Amino acid sequence: MTIFSLVLLLLIAGAALDSLAGAFGVAVLGSVGGSFTNLVGALKIRYDNNFLGAVGWSKGPLGAMIKKVAWTGKNVAYPMRVGNSPARSATFSVVKSKSEDATYGFTSVAQPTLTWFRDYGRATIDGLLLATAGDKLGTFYDDMVLQVDGIMDATMHSFCTKVYRAGYGKIGVVDATTNVATANLIVQDLEDMYLFEKNMDIQFAVGEATGVLKGAGGFLTVISINYSTRTLVLNAAINTLPATVVAVLDTIFARGDRDNSATPARTCVAGLAAWLPNAQPGGGDSFFSMPDRSTDSRLIGTILDASALSEEEALIKLTAECAHVGGKPKMAFINPTRYANLLLQGQAKYRPASVSGPAGIGFDGVQVKTQFGDITVWPDLYCQKNQLYLLEMPSWKAYGAGSSRIPDILRQDGNKILRMTDEDAIECRAGYYATVGCNAPCHNGVAFWT
Repeated sequence: MTIFSLVLLLLIAGAALDSLAGAFGVAVLGSVGGSFTNLVGALKIRYDNNFLGAVGWSKGPLGAMIKKVAWTGKNVAYPMRVGNSPARSATFSVVKSKSEDATYGFTSVAQPTLTWFRDYGRATIDGLLLATAGDKLGTFYDDMVLQVDGIMDATMHSFCTKVYRAGYGKIGVVDATTNVATANLIVQDLEDMYLFEKNMDIQFAVGEATGVLKGAGGFLTVISINYSTRTLVLNAAINTLPATVVAVLDTIFARGDRDNSATPARTCVAGLAAWLPNAQPGGGDSFFSMPDRSTDSRLIGTILDASALSEEEALIKLTAECAHVGGKPKMAFINPTRYANLLLQGQAKYRPASVSGPAGIGFDGVQVKTQFGDITVWPDLYCQKNQLYLLEMPSWKAYGAGSSRIPDILRQDGNKILRMTDEDAIECRAGYYATVGCNAPCHNGVAFWT
């Protein structure tokens, strides 16, 4: 029997079986096209386990590298000697008189008393969803894991932002080109766009640390983000908030991060912008119970106006300025925009640098040679666009209340997951109780561009 004859017999047999099946009432697919149409609803969705996606960012170099320690007690406090004794002279009678001067005759000692700050994230999962997606047969994407990862990344994102800021929650400024009669808010700096998240609530004030919250403390919600055009689309026109109307150049805050007061207290971690301001504070400054910093610039960072300098020039000059007051900084942090400028200025002269940590976390930077040794420069998207921070890293600590894990699952009662009492759902809480301290501010420097 030829192959052709065999194929023909098989086709005839198939047709006969199809006819017989129809006679017995068995559903049969009528055509090839119909076969796919009828089967597609029953096809199993297969997830590529090795190609999981995560579009977002949470951890920056400084937030990862700053030393974190667990601490207990009402507050964190430590002594800080500021300068040398004024009781010195080639004439003993002068030394004797000065050393007995109860007002000016002693070595100055500051004692920062750091305040604790809170930051929270919370995820809830419906009971039915949890039951039906409880294993990989239900779905590969364990929704609970994704939600917990989301709040952990959100609080890490917040810490990495706040470790650079002044403690008032500022994340951007309304650009002068914004039409407040529309829902389209243009953010002043592109680099600040990465601090916003879709569906987040935002509030406004006339300044970072001045003025009550606009709209009687009301808020608007971000429903769309376009990074390339610096545009946030809000759920309502910007000027629809009641009371004081939001205006261009107003400061933007994540809802709940800013104290609603004309002279707001810090509600967020006081980071580099608080410890190393761009200008010496005015009289009456009482930062963390230290002496008035307006009377001694050693209590703030070394300041350099770099408006007329390139990034490389600013780094080298600031290193020298810090050395004048005993600083030996070895790391610099800068926004990726200015980091790119730095590379263009002298890429052939720089050596690559990298650091890696647990869970695959790592960062790449470059080493720049200065008259006081190599400085490792790290690009950090959380750093303000027009700032360069030069740090003596051993002089910094991030204190976590009861835990050095910043952030972490909040489980003071031992439970990572809580049953909600008034809803068929469970919840998980993440966050941190933390504060940041520096024991030698002037050994660190800030360069800024206007």
